[in-house]
Amino acid sequence: MYWIDIDRGLLQRYDPDTQGGEVYPIGRKLGCFAFRSRGGLVLGTEGGFAFWDEQNGVSPDFISLYFPGSTNMMNDGRVDAAGRFWAGSKGPVCTSSLFRLDQDLSCREAIIGVTISNGIDWSPDGRFCYYIDSMEHTLFKYRFDVSSGELTQREVFFTTWDGTPDGLTVDSAGNIWVAIWDGWRVIRLSPEGQILDEIRLPVCRPTSVTLGGKDMRTLFITSASVELSADELATQPLAGDLFAISVETPGKSANLFAG
Repeated sequence: MYWIDIDRGLLQRYDPDTQGGEVYPIGRKLGCFAFRSRGGLVLGTEGGFAFWDEQNGVSPDFISLYFPGSTNMMNDGRVDAAGRFWAGSKGPVCTSSLFRLDQDLSCREAIIGVTISNGIDWSPDGRFCYYIDSMEHTLFKYRFDVSSGELTQREVFFTTWDGTPDGLTVDSAGNIWVAIWDGWRVIRLSPEGQILDEIRLPVCRPTSVTLGGKDMRTLFITSASVELSADELATQPLAGDLFAISVETPGKSANLFAG
């Protein structure tokens, strides 16, 4: 299991079988990562895109998108079925973007005018893309062309003001799991946008979700302790922890970045 601490710039790894783990300092804030088909990881750093592997550590950003000290930085991301890495940024209102990093390492803005780019994933048949702009409190649904990588026909799929949609993942049945920041919960939505399940948590700020484990039926949930007061932290001693919950429907195998 790999996950990150954004503000501290840490890549973390844990083996549930041995209960052993490692922490790798990246040296700058880190928004997201994905596994590469040729080994190692591609990273969405605070300023752009970089590579990492266990032998060589982290590379300089091979694409710079934001200058040091910028009010924008990279945030969440995921790889599509064709091996492209989609990663978005966050910053002041409507100043961020969702970027598409192609297999040849060229980069383009796929969506502009975003504030907090967050969860992204695709339906099992690849026809639809689900994407969150947290400032809008909205999960959007797009038609997706895997051959061209184009997003079209945006529609509002789910909105909640009882907390903020954050990270998401899609399971093998096409259901969408969403972490609700400041909502104390993770929800599971049907492909039609109906709430099927709700998992209540002992922390108010779940940040993202993924399905993994040997049978892909373990839901891993990250959480945050950032900007909580001393009183809030006292009532939420598990804030910032990683949670694991068994679920019935398995996840999908992760796509690998082909660049």
